[in-house]
Amino acid sequence: MTENKTEAARSLAWARALRARVRAARSGHWFALVVFGVVTLGSMPFYLLTVPSVSTPGCHPAGQGVLSCAVRGGVAPLGGAFDPQMAASTLGRWATVYWALAVAAGFAVVVGYYRRRARAAGLQSRVWPAVAVGVGLLGLVVAVDRHGAYVPPFPDLWIRGTAALLVVALGIAALAVLERSLPFAAFALGFVGLALLSCLYDDVNLLQRVGMAGLFEGSANPLPNLLLPGLYLLVGGLCSWAGGRRARRAALSGDL
Repeated sequence: MTENKTEAARSLAWARALRARVRAARSGHWFALVVFGVVTLGSMPFYLLTVPSVSTPGCHPAGQGVLSCAVRGGVAPLGGAFDPQMAASTLGRWATVYWALAVAAGFAVVVGYYRRRARAAGLQSRVWPAVAVGVGLLGLVVAVDRHGAYVPPFPDLWIRGTAALLVVALGIAALAVLERSLPFAAFALGFVGLALLSCLYDDVNLLQRVGMAGLFEGSANPLPNLLLPGLYLLVGGLCSWAGGRRARRAALSGDL
């Protein structure tokens, strides 16, 4: 009886060690986090404000210190689903084009990474459901917006032009489900909350409480709404990569 228990304990330990090795070899979500962190940070130039003055084209004094400016004309070819609905720069009307191209390219790079990793490790990892969620939502929002409709029942989500962060967040959440990693799932849930915050709130107010709002005065005022989520993904991805290396070394050092 004692021998049976010992053999069962060894078998259980063997199974746990094997599962640890498989998870360490299959996991690659750190790469997706780094990619979309870079994509988010790369969108910042599209959200710089234009601080109007008398010399700004289309602006003229309207009396009593009031400045009247013509409304920015037209939107880029893909519509304005992710364009900031504020006095942004001329570049701002191309924000939707940037997000559409960058998110699609980001998922393509992530798929390529997972496929290369699968060939190297001899293990298959499903990533297409996450791609379908991210790219599908992105395409749906852009397509509906081009017909002049409000996609969500909450128009406040679209005022700052950062709703693309929610598309990225839901894609990452789908990837967390596929990876079956509780730490990654908690991280993805945190990013969903941060994306919602950046859609509904001016994050510069958070920096004001710690005395850092002065770095984002004037035209840079909206940038914290992208900077904080971008850094969250980038730093989280790098930390996950470092932790994954340690986990792989620990798993590979064990005896099967």
